[in-house]
Amino acid sequence: DAAAALVAAVSGDAGASGGRETIELREGLPPVIVVQASLADGLGARLWAAAPALVSVLAGRRKLSSLPVPALANARVLELGCGTAAVGLAAALLGAASVAATDGEAAALQAARASAAATLGEPDGADCWSWKRSVTLHTLAWGEAAGEEGGARSACAGPSTPPCPACDDAPPLAPGPFDVVLGADVLYDLAGAAALGREVAARLAPTGVALLACPVRDAALLATFLASADSAGLTVSLERADWPLAGRAGVVGAGGAAGYEGGFQFARVTWRQDEGAWEP
Repeated sequence: DAAAALVAAVSGDAGASGGRETIELREGLPPVIVVQASLADGLGARLWAAAPALVSVLAGRRKLSSLPVPALANARVLELGCGTAAVGLAAALLGAASVAATDGEAAALQAARASAAATLGEPDGADCWSWKRSVTLHTLAWGEAAGEEGGARSACAGPSTPPCPACDDAPPLAPGPFDVVLGADVLYDLAGAAALGREVAARLAPTGVALLACPVRDAALLATFLASADSAGLTVSLERADWPLAGRAGVVGAGGAAGYEGGFQFARVTWRQDEGAWEP
């Protein structure tokens, strides 16, 4: 089944142990330093090859032939299913005004927090999950109504490592909207694929753009996402990339697009012209 295939991919491509990976952006910018957890901590806490592939496009090191890449400068950016937050951290370093990196798994958010600390330094924002570069980490399970992700939290005792008692868990995500929504390897089961289109619609600003990097393990996953996006009033444009995704040990799925049933697709998502009246 899909879960077994993912476990096999991790075991075969990157082994069971954690470690650090460095993702270069462009000359003059610091790299993203990704801290991976071990396989025992869950699949979401690993660096999957779709993340450095998406980063390479955002940084201009790889070009898409038919899809315009959203501008990150001064943009409010949301990363869905962030895992290690490699993509969100890259967006911050590339000039985003703010970045909210989200995941529904606690282990993934701990890996994201470690990666943010390695890349940006220790938390120095409003709480133990935020940084002065306006990078914040949040808990988000797709399908929750925007603005209904949780109640009040205790006040942070001061950003620290490990998190203070009030910050054991990452805070919920505020409604938005966001100018740019990013996601890497976010198609992995049918329920998630169905929720993804609705989640993008719930967060995307009227003139916003989403860019997703999607290894398509099963064509039904892509079809389900496309139907979900269409029913939410969104337009999706696809471009298949046949270039290798990563090509190094320590990155899961680095074998290239040929290993996926539906290939490796970039999806650019916008509102249809008659849609886009964003409501929280």
